[in-house]
Amino acid sequence: MPVSTDFSSPVYWSNRFESESSFEWLMSDEDLLPFLEENLPQPFSGQDDGSGTIPTVDNDDQQRSTNASTTLDILHFGSGTSSLGSSLQRYFDSAKSTSKTKAKGKCRDKVQVYDSDYVPTPQSSHPSDVDVPFILLNVLSLQSLKFNTPEDKWDLIVDKSTCDAISCGGPLPRSTVDQGEEEENGSISNPIERLLYNLSRVTKIGGRWISISYSSNRFDDEIYTKYGWKLIKKQMISTTYISGGKIVKDSRSGEERVVHEPETGVWMYVLEKV
Repeated sequence: MPVSTDFSSPVYWSNRFESESSFEWLMSDEDLLPFLEENLPQPFSGQDDGSGTIPTVDNDDQQRSTNASTTLDILHFGSGTSSLGSSLQRYFDSAKSTSKTKAKGKCRDKVQVYDSDYVPTPQSSHPSDVDVPFILLNVLSLQSLKFNTPEDKWDLIVDKSTCDAISCGGPLPRSTVDQGEEEENGSISNPIERLLYNLSRVTKIGGRWISISYSSNRFDDEIYTKYGWKLIKKQMISTTYISGGKIVKDSRSGEERVVHEPETGVWMYVLEKV
């Protein structure tokens, strides 16, 4: 029987990045970027949530809001060899992407995207004409996240199938619990729950996490509400179906043939920190 791949393993990704120069999961940057722009956090996009009310914030977040810079900080975690971070930076730097939000008078002056992963990635995975700093961090470690988070916390967090990879892992061992954080997150052994908790601690009130996933039921259990998130959108934005099939080569005979894979949805989940 074929051996299943452990997509949550750092060893797997380190070995893969030794030979992989570029790969995009689920959908292209070009197709994804408009969906991201449509779901920016409200202070950046100027969108109204429809309630007519201002979200309640605690004193610390109120002070951070008062002293906030004019920069929208975006964390793209699990960046691997994807070009999404560079495409995001280029997209928001361009007049084409900001014309609508600038017209509303709500667009901040600067956007800074940060790529991140928990293993080193190829420095030359894709050419870039924009500045996208790379952060080596483990999103399942709150200590690692806090150490690499801006003072004002993240405005937007994006992942493209990284949550899927994390979900492949088994229960987290006690050894991954951060010193000084054991009472808060030490009992969370489920990797997705740990991720929800950790990201909630480094995301601004009103900030958003946009997760792109192959799973149609990633957050159907609504466990996110326990960790200070609300799901404001779930939408199928693409499919992985390849019209006409794709050509594969038999590893033994070397013969090529066309295979037709079942259509799989690509889902966008937009969670907001409350």
